[in-house]
Amino acid sequence: MPVRLSLFIAGLFIALIVTSCYEPQQGCLDVRAVNYYAGADENCCCRFPKLILSSDQVYDTLLFRLDSLYPSENGELFRIKNIMFYLSEVELGKSGETVRTSDSLQFRLFNTAQNDTVRQWLRDDATLVRRSPLDNQVATFSDDGDFDRIRFRIGLSADANRVIPALAPSSHPLYTQKEGLHNNNGYVFLRAVIVRNSDPDLQPDTLDLTAADIPDMFVESQGSFYHEQGRDFRLVLHADWARLFDGIDLSDYDIPRWKSAMTANLKDVFSVSQ
Repeated sequence: MPVRLSLFIAGLFIALIVTSCYEPQQGCLDVRAVNYYAGADENCCCRFPKLILSSDQVYDTLLFRLDSLYPSENGELFRIKNIMFYLSEVELGKSGETVRTSDSLQFRLFNTAQNDTVRQWLRDDATLVRRSPLDNQVATFSDDGDFDRIRFRIGLSADANRVIPALAPSSHPLYTQKEGLHNNNGYVFLRAVIVRNSDPDLQPDTLDLTAADIPDMFVESQGSFYHEQGRDFRLVLHADWARLFDGIDLSDYDIPRWKSAMTANLKDVFSVSQ
């Protein structure tokens, strides 16, 4: 057998062996995904970027800490034991267009008309913000580029407010919380637990703002926000709790008036930057 033919047959044999042993590699071929892999043969298992709000909470010029004393309107110290709140319906502006988070989830809702439960698909970006953790993962957000505004609701939509907490996924913000953020009228949109002066033996007061107080309150921040393709979209949510208590005289112990003033102040509490 000629040498060239022998080499050709040997090469062909090796190629057949290599080809028969090769297994196509699975990976994500979508350039928008955080796990994009150009070398994959089969598209699989893409994970898309998340919108993450990093919480920056202060009291005027002071770092906000739970169960700490802060100056009130009348100059006396009062204690903030805890503050937490829901936000939802996040959207960003880009060249005059509105871009929303893309996650949805089926929940069980209370049907007041028939006094039973129904299944309903809702936008899934409800986020419960506490003092910690600092990073709050909101929802999937794949659109990249430059954005010029962000808008979100303080609290929940009317439909989300009818979700039955015990029937939500156990890891979800709308699931039953240890603080008891739900009653017969729906969820507590914002809760502040305070002690109205510095007396260490004084019992705290719990101030709850619900849909009855803030049914449709949205916060909007203008700015320059850039989302790099294939990476999580990280923004900073600033909250200045001194503004929440601005103009409130805690010495009069008029809780309905405190809540009314808090509602009026709430929009001035928040801003967003990158």
